[in-house]
Amino acid sequence: MYRWWRELDFKSKASFSRDRLMENYLWSMGICHEPQFSECRIGLTKFVCILTVIDDMYDVYGFLDELECFTDAVIQWNMEAKEELPEYMKPIYIAMLEFGNELADNIFTNNGLNTLPYIKNEWVNLCTAYMVEARWFYGRYTPTLEEYLKNAWTSVGGPGAMLHAYLLTQGSQLTEASLESYNHGSQLVYWASLMTRLSDDLGTSKAEGERGDVAKSIQCYMEEKGVSEEEAQDYIKGLISYSWKKMNQESAKPSIPKSIVNTCLNMARTAHCIFEHGDGIGNSIGVTKDRLISLIANPIPLR
Repeated sequence: MYRWWRELDFKSKASFSRDRLMENYLWSMGICHEPQFSECRIGLTKFVCILTVIDDMYDVYGFLDELECFTDAVIQWNMEAKEELPEYMKPIYIAMLEFGNELADNIFTNNGLNTLPYIKNEWVNLCTAYMVEARWFYGRYTPTLEEYLKNAWTSVGGPGAMLHAYLLTQGSQLTEASLESYNHGSQLVYWASLMTRLSDDLGTSKAEGERGDVAKSIQCYMEEKGVSEEEAQDYIKGLISYSWKKMNQESAKPSIPKSIVNTCLNMARTAHCIFEHGDGIGNSIGVTKDRLISLIANPIPLR
């Protein structure tokens, strides 16, 4: 993983972005911790690392017309499209394209399935959601909470992460029929993604506001209802509790495969863990660092 990340060299090519390889690996460990899913952890970490760079590009660095060009290039999904991009965007676009194409090629070799349309669709949805937030920011527009959440459950990256986790954990059981069953889990993916977004906002909205990011759920509710930050935080916590109830209801449906249920629940749990004490990704020198050292470096005592 480190070799792959070092060769991408985003530290110099995209110096505006967060360099958070280990923290992103924590996401993948939380979502699919089982020993047999090492390939999934590697793939998910790569997905989240590239997502983080693209997220930062839309949030704090790119100009609106540049971001429009990048979004159009993602929709085209071919190497020729990179020629229309600013120089700093080209390595980011190439990394996303190569990762998605390589994953699809591997699955086609092993299973005979063309999953590239699914993979591309999630990147298009993600960047389109980022574009909505960029327009809000440049237009100095604060959406209502409902309007914000309608877009933010996608922009948090949850649907994309769940698709990649599903593709990378099914092995030989991945078939056309199983891909259809994944689609049936869309409500569960929605609530897990919404939970992740709300937990993220509770932990990061202050720091992201200070660095010039778009208004988050707390600020949207404050603006819409004219309430204090504390009251808005309490309301968001109530939405998280409600989301857990909806997730539990969806998880109990026999039509949804257990593998989808597990990864969705695990993503929501991991979000709680990472954002429990604030921004566990952007500022990870405290609790997140200790947890990473405990999980990876320090052996578990046998007695």
